[in-house]
Amino acid sequence: MKYSILAWGVALSATIAAPTVGHAAASVTYVGVAYGSSNNWSGPVQVKTPAGTQNGDLMLAYIATQTTNGAWLTAPSGWTQVTKTFNAIQGAQLFWRIAHNEPASYSWSGASYGAAIIKAYRNVDATAPIGRTAGCGSDYATSCQIPAFAETAVAGERYVGFWDFNLVSAPISGPGDLGNVSRDLTQRSMFTGDKLLSASGNTNVAAQTAKVSGAPNYWDAIGVTIKPAATSVASSPPVTQSPPPSSPPASMPSSGSGVVAVSANDFLNSLGICIASPANGSPNATYAPLIKYIGVRNVSGGSLEGGGSAANSIELAQLTNTKILWALDSGFSGSSVASNISAAKALATAGALLAVAGANEPDNWTLNYQGQVGGGSYSWLPVAKLQADLYAAVKADSVLKNYPVFHISHNGAETDNVGLQYLTIPNGSGLSMPDGTKYADYANMHNYVIWEGAPTPVDNIAWNVAAPTGKVAPAQNPLVDDYGTTWKHNYAGSNDAQLQTLPRVTTETGWVSSNGGEDNQAKVLLNVYLSQYKRGYKYTFLYQLRDNEGGFNNTFGIVRPDYSYKPAAVYIHNLTTILNDNKAVGIAPGSLNYSIASEPATVHDLLMQKSTGAFELVVWDERPVGEATDKVNVNLGGTHGTVNLYDPTVGVTPAQTLSNVSSVPLTLSDHPIIIEVVN
Repeated sequence: MKYSILAWGVALSATIAAPTVGHAAASVTYVGVAYGSSNNWSGPVQVKTPAGTQNGDLMLAYIATQTTNGAWLTAPSGWTQVTKTFNAIQGAQLFWRIAHNEPASYSWSGASYGAAIIKAYRNVDATAPIGRTAGCGSDYATSCQIPAFAETAVAGERYVGFWDFNLVSAPISGPGDLGNVSRDLTQRSMFTGDKLLSASGNTNVAAQTAKVSGAPNYWDAIGVTIKPAATSVASSPPVTQSPPPSSPPASMPSSGSGVVAVSANDFLNSLGICIASPANGSPNATYAPLIKYIGVRNVSGGSLEGGGSAANSIELAQLTNTKILWALDSGFSGSSVASNISAAKALATAGALLAVAGANEPDNWTLNYQGQVGGGSYSWLPVAKLQADLYAAVKADSVLKNYPVFHISHNGAETDNVGLQYLTIPNGSGLSMPDGTKYADYANMHNYVIWEGAPTPVDNIAWNVAAPTGKVAPAQNPLVDDYGTTWKHNYAGSNDAQLQTLPRVTTETGWVSSNGGEDNQAKVLLNVYLSQYKRGYKYTFLYQLRDNEGGFNNTFGIVRPDYSYKPAAVYIHNLTTILNDNKAVGIAPGSLNYSIASEPATVHDLLMQKSTGAFELVVWDERPVGEATDKVNVNLGGTHGTVNLYDPTVGVTPAQTLSNVSSVPLTLSDHPIIIEVVN
């Protein structure tokens, strides 16, 4: 840090070097361990912070509980779940956090006869400390083996194993190559140990087996690798600061100039997630904690076609404080317009309804309406009649008339020109459906940012897919394909000027983690939410919550098949937590006179404001993970007393807090940074 100081009111300046990142500086080292337990069926379990823990240390919390399916524990604020494992009668979960002004202890609720271990480690990568994980759960055995796995290790990386056995009378004997070993026999038999990995690069981490002498019983175990801290590459540009003024505090920019903000609450209200129907494996008790964790406000999954019911959707909405998108869904045939109206009315009466949507992808799922098959390679006239009748029924109902109707999806695949490329068929169209036929209030898109078998990620893929006009490869089904000139038979629809203002939503978009990895999926999905909103989409639903749902094996989920969070779930949780606000901004949002000179084509920005008055300026770059970086300087248009910088891929607390600054330099790559201007 260096200062250039002039006297008597002449502006002072300061340069603060930004943190640096690079190669491993030191091995991950063990700090300490602490245990806790509860002999109560309903918990909670309390465990002390390990002695010697310092700010910046990694804490791993292994919580074992006497319930099936690894009960959904409620973690203290700031802890992130890594994974979980379970057997027939008990389960265990692993959490992590970076230490910062730690309390004396932590308490986990929802732990039945719980037992807990917290271990602390130093010299960790604070932004992404967790490498690979593996686990085991044995129903009735004398041993439990954590499976081997392949790891792209770096020098200084450490492996940590945790085991618990359901009998306190049987001490666990752990693997002989683990050090920093400790045991506890208070509530159940617990064991933990660790070791440095011997090589960097592609490393096979051997299976680790723990055992007991005597009678068999139930086990759980989790192994995890920890990444070391990094240092030493070129730092970001310095932060230009102005010193505190000698008299009045630094002034805010004029509310009458600059960029007008949008409400942070409005942005949060746009976020949604798709779930499978109850008939396909999404019971509310299982899904509610996942949805609450990520913090989205809308859920798509309400339908009579998938074995669902209004009562089930109302229960989920009440458990998660979300709104439900009620849809005709795929292959409409078993229900009727009237039964769907009845279900939607029940949701609306309960305060749980977001909107009503038409049939899902009739090109892939033919439907039957009034005795006629429609969609696919058949005539789409039955599809058009169903959508028109649904819209008319919603608008004729006294309870539903003010709720929006979303169009069908994949309407660009219509075989015959029945006008489904319009919200309302214009006069003089000469189509098989009458002029003035009203289909929807919002265009409904499945503009996937990536899909199975797609090319590798490219620059600006989320931004381009959200474009109201045009099509940039490898974008799949942007707005123009369904509502401009239809993609299958080139039927004319709206022109470019009309597409710019067309009301629109996305009820499915997503990215498979099998293409580019889980971290890449996570960062792209953050960019998807932001790009969609910035480019005019009222709502955006990610497909989907959990892998392998929707009737086929896939990795679209932000949660793994074992219900553990992928990075996408964690990053979305962090984004919604940082921006959390539950009411609109007064009469109208204010403005901030910011600018980004020579903004690269892959860099985008969105200014929001909380009801507290704080501005949240989100700046994101859309390059594939690891491709390149872009350096920008964000001019804040004046001096501001407190500016916080957040990185949702790191956590929910400020990565840096600046005082009396007028500009902030950023080095961006593949995800958003949030500049919070407090005053």
